[in-house]
Amino acid sequence: MDERSSDGDRSTIYYFSGEDGTGKNRLPGALTASETPVLRARAVDVLEDDDRLTRLVREAALQNAAIHLEGVEAVTNRDDGPTIDDDDGDVSVTAAEDRPTVDAIVDRLDDAPGDVFLSHTDPWKPDVDLEHHRVETAHCPFPDYETRVAVWEEYRGEFAEEYLVTNLGTNFRLPQRDIRRAVETARYLCRTEADSDALGDRDEPEAHEGDLFAPVDEALTREHCYAACKRYSASNLEALAEPMEPGYTFDDIYLNDKPKTHLRELCGHLQYRGQVTSEWGFGEPGDRGDGVVALFYGPPGTGKTMAAEVIANETGLDLYRVDLSQIVNKYIGDTESRLAALLEEAERSNAILLFDEADSLFGERTDVGDSTDRYANNVTNFLLQRLESFDGVALLTTNKRSGIDPAFKRRIAHSVLFDVPQERIRRRIWKDVWPDDATVDTDGFDYEFLGLFSITPAVIRKVAKYAAYIAATEAHDGHPLTDSATALDDITITFDHVVLGLQYANEAGGVAIEGEFFQYEDKLRTYENQTVGRDVETLFKLKYGLDDQSESETAAEARSPTDREPKATDDDDRTPSSEAEQEQASSAEQAAAEPASPSESPERTGDLEPEDVIWHFYDGIRTKDHEAIQALYHSDAAVDPLSYKEVVAKNINDASVAGRLRRTTDEPAHVALEFDEESGSHRIPMTFELELDDGRWRIVSISHGTPVETDDEE
Repeated sequence: MDERSSDGDRSTIYYFSGEDGTGKNRLPGALTASETPVLRARAVDVLEDDDRLTRLVREAALQNAAIHLEGVEAVTNRDDGPTIDDDDGDVSVTAAEDRPTVDAIVDRLDDAPGDVFLSHTDPWKPDVDLEHHRVETAHCPFPDYETRVAVWEEYRGEFAEEYLVTNLGTNFRLPQRDIRRAVETARYLCRTEADSDALGDRDEPEAHEGDLFAPVDEALTREHCYAACKRYSASNLEALAEPMEPGYTFDDIYLNDKPKTHLRELCGHLQYRGQVTSEWGFGEPGDRGDGVVALFYGPPGTGKTMAAEVIANETGLDLYRVDLSQIVNKYIGDTESRLAALLEEAERSNAILLFDEADSLFGERTDVGDSTDRYANNVTNFLLQRLESFDGVALLTTNKRSGIDPAFKRRIAHSVLFDVPQERIRRRIWKDVWPDDATVDTDGFDYEFLGLFSITPAVIRKVAKYAAYIAATEAHDGHPLTDSATALDDITITFDHVVLGLQYANEAGGVAIEGEFFQYEDKLRTYENQTVGRDVETLFKLKYGLDDQSESETAAEARSPTDREPKATDDDDRTPSSEAEQEQASSAEQAAAEPASPSESPERTGDLEPEDVIWHFYDGIRTKDHEAIQALYHSDAAVDPLSYKEVVAKNINDASVAGRLRRTTDEPAHVALEFDEESGSHRIPMTFELELDDGRWRIVSISHGTPVETDDEE
């Protein structure tokens, strides 16, 4: 470029584009002869005032100087809407789209006597025909990793640790100007131990402060350098995201081994991505970015957001939680524009973006049914494209991984599952959850029992708080609201309070506590009218005319003489009364004959065969003979006999045997029978296991499969 300009017979208008600090404002000095002065001015001060522009051109002619207009984007990119111009009484309206283009500005500057330099953030494609000047354009890219490390390398002797050269080059995408400013600021912080805010808005040291900014010898620590680099990172991110103060480290988070290992691998990716992508050649080709996108998924309360803070603490980077209310907008295209600004600002800010509940933005695309679906799909499509070139760090959290569009999964470098901690980790959480200032009698805690509850760390902390509140309330006779201040000094949280905290969390804390209390059932609270069973019994009495006699007597009196069946005797040979019962009896006799003797049915004398026990069981249900049903159970049965309420409930649903009984196990002392039970509108696969008890076949266990609606079967 310099050679072409020197060989030409005309002066040159140079157009340099790029972000601030990339060197575009230093190029005019490099391309201008040392004896030629350069007149610098802000473009917005000159180009919007014809008189000033005329004076500037005249001054350049008088001094034989070059002209450099900085910040041309402030003139061409203004979007503050129409303005009203009053020129000597002639009022005119200048619309936003009437702002001067770069072509128009270059045309105006063709009258300048010498070289002209223009600095802009965006590239420009010339479409002008100039009489006195030729045009040269150049884009000043943001320095890549190698360039940044080369600049930091100049200050290696000032760092307390050698690794800081590559570490700073990886974590902070700063232009050369800001890297040098950051080094000076780090020197100031090293000497004064002050906060970087103490420097105010100054970018350069004042004369009397020169010694504070002078080089140091191996004294700049990680803390000094990080604080200085953050000062020169872009700070507009707070308009679109909420800054978070990371307060957790790896020692504070309770995770199973697998997710904890995955988190450490993620930290390694962030710390060494510069060396791996650049020095080892693993960088993405073309315009694809080398940013890091990670997904944390799992149930609520498992530590996903806490893990984001851990990552920020480990890397030393700032953490921002995306505020969706500032991003999502009802106007078409506005959400995409704000997302573009957010991601671009995140790259400049050298910060970590946290998208909590990410499925709201990164959700799976749907078939277009209306304009709303099309709009939502447009947002997803934009994110898919933008993440291809993203150079920052983004962490996504969600409770459901399936809610994320599958196309994002290729762009996600790390997917870490946060599940419920293992029992050994839950026991450790129970031991560590109590604050030092609280008085807790941990000697009486049964941590083995507490670890049995499969709950998340957040729930454990919630239960611990409930236990504290219960202890404080009980200490004041259940009346926490008094006229005087409540003293908590002599109150101790005990294991009983923790058990009550678990009970409260399950009953009123919105938490599903899965597990049994076993030997600690007696520590639970009981309530009057705890269940609605009393009302159910009343309904039974009203419907069936039952009185307040004992269950066995009531069951016997509730049966009419025609409903009752005599107990099995040696000459038991009853005849079913209905056609359905005749079919069932016939099926039962056929089923009983198959496993016994193929030539003849078992005689109904003496003890009942296993099939007969089943028929008597359902006869007892039909007649509500609770006592007879209990007599059919083995003395060492693995299941409890049906209660009277259960018998009545099965009777109401007309529970009966449907089809034939099939022997699946046929041993001398053990028989298993399978069949279908018809109950109301359902058919339930049943399995009865029977064993000999004092020479009689009795029920040992009863199990059932999944009920199937009879309508579905048909």
